[in-house]
Amino acid sequence: MKNGLLVFLFTFFSLAGNAAELWESEKVYNAGDIVEWNDSTYISTSWSLDKEPQANGNSWNGWVKFDTESVHSWQSSEIYNSGDIIEYQSYYYLSRWWNKNATPNIEEVWLALDIVHAITDQDKIEDLTSSNQIPNLERSDSLLGIDEDNNGIRDDIDKYIELNYQDTLQQNAVRQLASALQKTLVVDISDTIFVKKINRDNTRAINCIYSRFSDESVDKNPAQVSQEIESITSNTKARLLAYLAFSKALDGTSWAIPEGDTCE
Repeated sequence: MKNGLLVFLFTFFSLAGNAAELWESEKVYNAGDIVEWNDSTYISTSWSLDKEPQANGNSWNGWVKFDTESVHSWQSSEIYNSGDIIEYQSYYYLSRWWNKNATPNIEEVWLALDIVHAITDQDKIEDLTSSNQIPNLERSDSLLGIDEDNNGIRDDIDKYIELNYQDTLQQNAVRQLASALQKTLVVDISDTIFVKKINRDNTRAINCIYSRFSDESVDKNPAQVSQEIESITSNTKARLLAYLAFSKALDGTSWAIPEGDTCE
């Protein structure tokens, strides 16, 4: 599995060098200095000493609260005032004074902040998919996603299987598992009998995977294949929670390991 497909992504921003330090009343701060205070990040807009950071509007007379969600990309047609913070070419800049159509890399107008562009979940996903480290997967709010041919497998997973498994028997085995895993997302977990049936289908599919990928010459071992399909099936928070709920519904139950040919 490429670098672990089941990755919990989270939004964060990176401070060049060390992380922002806590504000200290005895310390002198200059314009552009970054501190943490009361669980928030603040940018100093001027020289200050013993002036507690607080959101006091855009001004050179104190601090500006830094919030990635409220920071927008620089636009040449926009008017900016002193204390405005914008994002430009993956960096953040603080406006020194009123300006319009002044490119943020002009030092006399903009002060470059020691903060790297915020990396969001979507940024990370797009970077990983563009480098082929993870498949380009559908991430809608639907548990089952798009399945235009109604074969019980999400179309993006179907395409991924087609591109990554050339052997017909191996393709069929992986599709059998993908189909079984799809059902785990929408099963009524209060129906113990049906939960056990879906689990039986899963174990049969996994057993088939082991029979088709047991040869040492294959690129991926059976466990890798199974984990990969499980990961791309539960590729959103809602899907992951549904899969975990299914797994929890199996607590206290038991089942036999299937024998013989379980490939469909």
